[in-house]
Amino acid sequence: MLGSSLRPEDEVARVGGDEFAVLTVLGRTDEAAALAAKLEGAMARQESRITFGWAVFPLDGENALSLYRAADERLYARKLIRGDRAARTLYTVGA
Repeated sequence: MLGSSLRPEDEVARVGGDEFAVLTVLGRTDEAAALAAKLEGAMARQESRITFGWAVFPLDGENALSLYRAADERLYARKLIRGDRAARTLYTVGA
């Protein structure tokens, strides 16, 4: 379902039991936030309530671990605010 909402050059990978990463090229944090909202909406239309976190290289980190941690922090902050149980992670690579 995620792949159908992304561009052909974007990558989706499973990183945990119910956690996925989306790797895409975007230039700014607000673009990553907009993509996360778009994906949440697309998944909601499929009756899957999902929360996304995101991180942008190099603004949020310069290696995989720091990017993962930044995205994970955003994800869980949003989960707490929204009360979501399902969670996904979105990573972006700066242009």
